[in-house]
Amino acid sequence: MLHNTCTGIRNFFKSHFRIQDEQKRAEGFKDSAAVAKLRFLSKFDEIAEANGGYLVGSGLTWADIVTVFYIHQIRKLTQIDPISDLPGLARLLSSVSNAEGIKQRFATLSGRSM
Repeated sequence: MLHNTCTGIRNFFKSHFRIQDEQKRAEGFKDSAAVAKLRFLSKFDEIAEANGGYLVGSGLTWADIVTVFYIHQIRKLTQIDPISDLPGLARLLSSVSNAEGIKQRFATLSGRSM
C-alpha cells in the first residue's frame, strides 16, 4: 500500500516536468501538491499523529523512511512544501531526518531524480 501510494504521489508531480513554461509548471506543481495533500498526505498525517509521529507503531520503520524520502524529493524538485500544515508528517519528517545515519544517507541520495 505505501509503495503504491508514494508512486501515485510521485506521478502527480512527474507529469509536470515536461512543461516548458516555468509559470505553468509551477502552477501544475502547486495543483498536484493540493491533490496529493487531500488524497494521500492528510491520511498519513492522521496516522502519524495517532502513532506519536510514526506511520507504523511507535518507532522508526521502512514506511517512515520511504515516506520521508518522497517528501524530501517533492520539496527539492518542486520547491513546494506539501506538509507545511500537517503536524503529524512534520513530526515524522523531523524524527526520520535527524535519526542517526539517515541524514547522511539522504544527503547522498538527494542528487538522484525521481
